[in-house]
Amino acid sequence: MDWHVLEPLSLVEYSKPPMYPGSYSSPGDLLTTNEFVRTNLTPKMVGVFERMFPLMLRFFDAKPCPSSMGTQNSFGLADGRKTTQDDLPITSRTNSNWCRTREKLEGAREHTSAVGYVLIYPLDAADVGRFYMDGALSFIPMTFSKPLDLVENTIAIAQADVPPGHRPLTSAAACSSLDFSLRFFAPVDLSQWHLLEHHTEAAGNARTFSVGRLWDERGKEIAQMSQSSILRPRPGEGIAAKL
Repeated sequence: MDWHVLEPLSLVEYSKPPMYPGSYSSPGDLLTTNEFVRTNLTPKMVGVFERMFPLMLRFFDAKPCPSSMGTQNSFGLADGRKTTQDDLPITSRTNSNWCRTREKLEGAREHTSAVGYVLIYPLDAADVGRFYMDGALSFIPMTFSKPLDLVENTIAIAQADVPPGHRPLTSAAACSSLDFSLRFFAPVDLSQWHLLEHHTEAAGNARTFSVGRLWDERGKEIAQMSQSSILRPRPGEGIAAKL
C-alpha cells in the first residue's frame, strides 16, 4: 500500500474521471444491493449472493449503478442476461456502485483501512472494511466474459456451439487474488458516498489483471487498487497457451 503525509501545497491537481461518468446515477436515486438482488435474482441465487458477500452486506451500504455490466447481469450470477455493454470490448466493460460504511470509523487510519483488503479474517469493523475495493477484482473477468469472447474469429463463432449470454462465476475452477497494489491520492471519509468502478485490462496463462478506482461525490479520485489473480478453467475447457 502507498500513501504519504499531506503536503501543504501542490503544483498541479487533477484526476481521471470514471469511464462513463454521465451514466452513473446519484446514490439517492438507486436501490440498495439487498433490494437489487431480491428484485433481480431467484431466491436460490439470492442465497448464493449472500453466502459469497456476507461482509459487504454486513458492513457497507452499497447501491449498484444500473448502467454497469456488473449490475445488469447481477454480478455474473444471472447467466444469459443481455447487457448494454455486450458490444464493448471486455476491457471497456465496467462494474460500478456507490458505497459507504455502516460502521462509525474514527480517524484517518480507520477510514484508510476501510478502502483496501486484508487476506485474513479481521478483528474489528475498520479492518473488515479493507476488503471493499478488492472484494470483486478477482472474479470481475468472469462477470464481464461471454462465451463469444473466447472464440477468436467469426468463422469459429459460426461453427461453434456457443450458448448465448454471459459466463457464470461457477465456470472457473480456481479464482483468487495473487497480489495487489493500493494507492491513495487524497484523504478519504468512507462514511460519505463514494463511486467504485472496476474494469479488467489483461488476461492469459490463467492469470488476470484488473483495477478498481474510487471517487468522492465531487468527482475527485481518492484511491486505486490494481490486482493480478489466478483464473483457471475447469478440466477440459479453456484456451490453449500461445508461445
